[in-house]
Amino acid sequence: MQRAIGAGRLRTKRVEKTTRIADLYQNANAKIRVPKQHHDHLDALLINTAGGLTGGDRLCWTMDAGASTKTVVSTQACERIYRATAGTADVQNNIDVQEGAHLFWLPQETILFDGAALDRKFNAQIASGGRLTALEIVVLGREAMHETLQSVSLSDKWRIHHGNRLLHADAIRLGSADLPKMKQSAHLKDHLVFGTLIDIEPSRTPLDQQQSRALSDRFAHRFTGCDKVQMGMSVFEQKTIVRFTARNSYQLRQQLPDLLNEIVLGLHLPTVWRL
Repeated sequence: MQRAIGAGRLRTKRVEKTTRIADLYQNANAKIRVPKQHHDHLDALLINTAGGLTGGDRLCWTMDAGASTKTVVSTQACERIYRATAGTADVQNNIDVQEGAHLFWLPQETILFDGAALDRKFNAQIASGGRLTALEIVVLGREAMHETLQSVSLSDKWRIHHGNRLLHADAIRLGSADLPKMKQSAHLKDHLVFGTLIDIEPSRTPLDQQQSRALSDRFAHRFTGCDKVQMGMSVFEQKTIVRFTARNSYQLRQQLPDLLNEIVLGLHLPTVWRL
């Protein structure tokens, strides 16, 4: 059967006080659109014209944020991972954040259909003075169809480096045998959505113990007490990590603007995220 094999690449540069396109490449089903804007940062939308991915499909995105640029990357719609008759869908996300640049990786949700198989890798390199704010959200099944997953295969790996130094490593593996356990209270219980938000800056001045506690307390005061969305924050020297689960995407989206603004002051979700 014919398979979707696409690749897209965007490199940005600073022109006076604004971020502009330095290089753009797109192949097959991978498209990148940059809407007109009236601010200093650049918004980029990633589009998979195949409408989703299934076993044997391959998609590669490469984002290169030039020195002193500010780039916000999102997707036009949720990425759908359909039932795989053979093989897995392979997604590669390659990020390069140069000196003084800030790249926001804010794709919409990845929806796993029953029988989906996805192998996704996120590799980032951050230069001194660079900053990466990255978000990934996974939805288990089609909410509107009241779908319950019986079979699934998910491998999601993150590696973030500063030079030769590994700053962050993360891996999630979910298989069909794990699905019955997800209903347990120590796992997702009745939540169908989970994800991670990471903000990492190699040159950041480490927070002292009092500052870390103040940030965690402010976060807890703002986001705890809601059974529809559960969140937890960890603050390290160069990074802040937020893990979250939600009953459904709509309830999570209601919290996302406040969550992002708590991590990056003044940041607003891209227009495509608006409810």
